[in-house]
Amino acid sequence: MEPFNTVCYPCIDPLGRSHRETFLELCTKSLALNAGQLAGGTPVDEFLALRMVQLTVFVLEACPPEQAMAIVNANQGRLASLLFNELTAYLSRHKADVKSSPILKRLISMQSSVGSVDIKLDNAAALYERLRILRYVYGVSETVKLSIVQLQHLWQLCDIPADREEVMVFVAHASNFWGLHRT
Repeated sequence: MEPFNTVCYPCIDPLGRSHRETFLELCTKSLALNAGQLAGGTPVDEFLALRMVQLTVFVLEACPPEQAMAIVNANQGRLASLLFNELTAYLSRHKADVKSSPILKRLISMQSSVGSVDIKLDNAAALYERLRILRYVYGVSETVKLSIVQLQHLWQLCDIPADREEVMVFVAHASNFWGLHRT
């Protein structure tokens, strides 16, 4: 009898591949919808939008490495592009929310208020999680890359110093991803 850790993914669930691909297709439809919802449009449930991003990467992580790479590379990197567009749409919506609400703007600018800490942490956590997922997805493929134009766009959407710091950390970690994990 073989040890458990040598069992291949298809042996565990022969239908798993098709189920993951079907489920990821549903996720990409939701991502496309959220990525298209910019500031001033139809309100977006940001908690649900983030959960869909997390669910997408959860399913992708469940794929065997070859399948994950094929999914990320498919349609000229459509999944990675959708996740990037969802992130930029989120940042646009968040930026508009802060600008349209004088109270939120004041709370975010205050360092000592407990309310501002909660708001900052909520946005920081959502941004961190989306960037972590983006780093993972772009790291799965050696052919799908973020362009300098995309990075500049991301940088311009981050006008809060903490957000820019997250982007700097993202770039630093992304540049080391393959160097650290390649054998």
